[in-house]
Amino acid sequence: MTYPYAPAFAQMIDIEESVGRLYALCAERFPAYAGEWLALADDEANHAKWLRELQRAAESGAIDFDPVLFHPGLLDYIQEHIQMLTANAQAGIYTALQAAQYSAELEKTLVEKLFFEVALERDIALQPTFEKLEQETRRHGERMDTLVARITQG
Repeated sequence: MTYPYAPAFAQMIDIEESVGRLYALCAERFPAYAGEWLALADDEANHAKWLRELQRAAESGAIDFDPVLFHPGLLDYIQEHIQMLTANAQAGIYTALQAAQYSAELEKTLVEKLFFEVALERDIALQPTFEKLEQETRRHGERMDTLVARITQG
């Protein structure tokens, strides 16, 4: 029997990887801030890794989703939005500040937050993974806010 949320996990992982590629692109486009962008891209790679770990846990029955809260259309919307941001960044449409601001807004809607809303923990052994992901998500948002402030200050 196929795990019913395997496609959603694949999509969430792809979103994290796509955001990482967007941030790597921003590092190329805005070399003055490359270190920050590359650190954020590394964070996204870690997020994808943790989602893979959580997928394995979900497939084993250690966690479950509340289907009422889970809305796959949101994942489609986020993916499309990332594609648009990436296309605009590739075309050179954004200033460094715009790229950082749009990315900060994107981070407020990203997969980790969706996951925390829909994952129902059933295995106490997963608590450290959830806590690590939640702390990292918070730290990641702070890094993005710091980047926006740095660019704003010039």
